[in-house]
Amino acid sequence: MTMTDWMATFRDQRALAEQMSADIPRTLADPALSFDLAAKLYRALEDQAEFMKLLAQKLEQNGFDFDIVSAAERLEERFSDLAADAAEKTRELSGRR
Repeated sequence: MTMTDWMATFRDQRALAEQMSADIPRTLADPALSFDLAAKLYRALEDQAEFMKLLAQKLEQNGFDFDIVSAAERLEERFSDLAADAAEKTRELSGRR
């Protein structure tokens, strides 16, 4: 990938994180949320966090500025935090099954 491609991917992920940071708490608070949907959401967020970890590593390996790499690492943390919230909701819902 070129530097432009890496930056485009990073920008896309940042936009996704912003959107998910708004949407996920509302989704998790919905009383109609099912266990299955919460579990799928958790897995998707875990996958996203792992993708951001790999992206941060690739950015670092390709000589990107420290600020860009740090921003990618913060996005990884944000996705991990959202995944933890989804995991907690999944545990809560599993007790209702």
